Amino acid sequence: MLMSAGVAQAQQSAAADASTQAAEAGAQDRDGDIVVTAMRRESSLQDVPASISALSSTQLEKSGITDSGGLQYQVPGLMIAKDSGQQAQIYIRGVGNNLQGISAGNSVATYVDGVYVPNSIQVFQEFNDVERVEVLKGPQATLYGRNATGGAINIISTDPSFTPSGKADVSFGNYSTLAARASINAPLVEDKLALRVSVQSAYHKGYNENIYLGQRMQGQSSTGVRAALRWKLSPDFEAILRADYSNSNNTDYLKIRNPESWWYLISPVDQYVDDPRKVMGDVGAAQPIENDGQSLHLRWDTGIGTVKSVTSRRHFDSGPTFLDLDQVALPPGIVNGKPYQGSYLGDITTSTSYYHETYLATDTSKPLHAIVGFNYFHENAREFQYQYAGGLSSYDRYGKTDAYSVFVDASLDVAPQFTISAGLRYSDEKRDYRQLRIIPSVPWVSNKASWDSFSPRVGVEFRPSEDVLLYANATSGFKSGGFNLQNPLNPFKPESIWSYEGGIKASLFDRKLRTSLSGFYYSYKDIQVSQTLANLQRVVTNAGTAKIWGLDAEGNWAVTPNLRLTFGLSLLHSEYGSAILCDSVIGPCNSPDAPALVDVKGNRLPRAPGTTGSIAVDYTIPREVAGGEVSLHVDAAYRSRTYWTPFEYKTHSVDPQWMTNAQIRYDRGSWYIAGYVQNIFDVLYVTNGIGSGKLSTANGLVGEPAVFDRYAAPRTYGVRIGFSY
Repeated sequence: MLMSAGVAQAQQSAAADASTQAAEAGAQDRDGDIVVTAMRRESSLQDVPASISALSSTQLEKSGITDSGGLQYQVPGLMIAKDSGQQAQIYIRGVGNNLQGISAGNSVATYVDGVYVPNSIQVFQEFNDVERVEVLKGPQATLYGRNATGGAINIISTDPSFTPSGKADVSFGNYSTLAARASINAPLVEDKLALRVSVQSAYHKGYNENIYLGQRMQGQSSTGVRAALRWKLSPDFEAILRADYSNSNNTDYLKIRNPESWWYLISPVDQYVDDPRKVMGDVGAAQPIENDGQSLHLRWDTGIGTVKSVTSRRHFDSGPTFLDLDQVALPPGIVNGKPYQGSYLGDITTSTSYYHETYLATDTSKPLHAIVGFNYFHENAREFQYQYAGGLSSYDRYGKTDAYSVFVDASLDVAPQFTISAGLRYSDEKRDYRQLRIIPSVPWVSNKASWDSFSPRVGVEFRPSEDVLLYANATSGFKSGGFNLQNPLNPFKPESIWSYEGGIKASLFDRKLRTSLSGFYYSYKDIQVSQTLANLQRVVTNAGTAKIWGLDAEGNWAVTPNLRLTFGLSLLHSEYGSAILCDSVIGPCNSPDAPALVDVKGNRLPRAPGTTGSIAVDYTIPREVAGGEVSLHVDAAYRSRTYWTPFEYKTHSVDPQWMTNAQIRYDRGSWYIAGYVQNIFDVLYVTNGIGSGKLSTANGLVGEPAVFDRYAAPRTYGVRIGFSY
């Protein structure tokens, strides 16, 4: 669970050419501090004047992180969960959204090897030969500005090098777990051409069960392959061509927590199952996904700086997805005088997107240096949905997005120890959205809109000594608007944010203790909020304003040559300004004066726990003692009470939670064997909740509010065997 400030053991670079930026960036500097490119330049993490957490491949492996979802246990202030239909919800410091559909983006932008990932299902990435992951906290005004009011997640793959190398491992565990990974790096022409290919495959049976159908749920079956060809045309110019493909077929699982919810009350037979990992349902769950992409990366070192560009295409297919929403086995009961026929969802989503970015980073040895560039994004997306929730409906939806931006970010070294900086991004985005309702038949409805914004940033840096950095930044963020899933004629506006942050990064006691501390204040406007109504329909509104402030602390301490502690803490306070929202627990919101229209002023933001923290202990037994190196790792993560809706109902929240993991590994020469345990104490860890109100019928409201909980994996354990050369 090592995080942020250079917590991994020093890695030896396999690359013979030290000029390779991306290959070097995932390694550590001479003092063991991780090197990142979050600010578009290679820098030691301790030298970056911003709040950033970074995890190397070694850290990811020790903590058992195999996909994006695992990051939330290691980065305080970060929440990553899945909504119904496996749509990712990413929040950093309480800023994020739970919007659904092809006409809404994420408030936290995800990039894979510099390529923007648009779809909310697609952003939930499985890691295959990942060099490191960087989590940028707060709005990204200039450098990663697209729809980034909350922050950005950069996933960086390992680059090809000109030194032969390879590695492979296989894992066995409970729940019939079987996983295998392999990577090979092959120089094709000495110091000119190199190829790297990585493959992975993973399977485990479902952690949960539909006892009516006898189906295991929340299982995994996935494969993936990545390839990168690097061509160094000259000492100053090189190109990397990347391609990847992955597929999976997972079964989703949500559990209705409350046995008194209306879903069960309308049934003549009690169908609630008390076991949280078992449900009744007459619709089998499935979600096949295919994902592929190609990109060309160019790097050119010129007399005034380095020019970089990336041009990419990505394609994504999800479905047919099937999900039983009501968790009752047969169509029971009568609702509004008609037989109730169950509630289920079927969905097919496709997306094809193109992204290009070019920027120039000038020479940092000059007192005035800058980064200037532009990018362009285009996406065509389609969704076909078939749903029954009190009535049958079927939709065919199309969405198109075109967006571009230009940006500049400059720094001036006023003195050897003092730097000022400023930047500006102009963003322009256009969305077209149209919908055909097939059942019941409604003609095509379409709408289009465009938004633009100027997003500035200013900052100062002061370095009183080589090992201490003080910084302060004022940064803005912008996220474009969109259209409501069910009604293209009902758009929602952009949201915006201003962040004011100051911090200190210090390496103390001969760099044995490394810490970073930051305090921040956010002014958040026109917040895009998705509300779940009684019939599970979603509506997005702009919910006024909010204030967020807090404190982040991260660090690691090399107590002895063999013992290292790593820690992180995020304290967060959030509150809405005046905002009128529909509380479906009270009733319907079918008139302007409906009692269910509630002012949530002073309430906490959803998915904004007041306290999140993590701690890890790593201990190494030297080779001379055990005939090989034995490393012990234990980590634990904590999250305080988290609300799923703006109304602060305890029913729509989850209690404080701990998650604890451990690994023991024995390395001898080129091979190793490791034993691991995830969720040691078998905690029923809730990663997300979807809250709905009571059922509205002709006779009034029925039942209690429902909460659909999504659970992390139970206790899992196994053995991993690997080798490298």
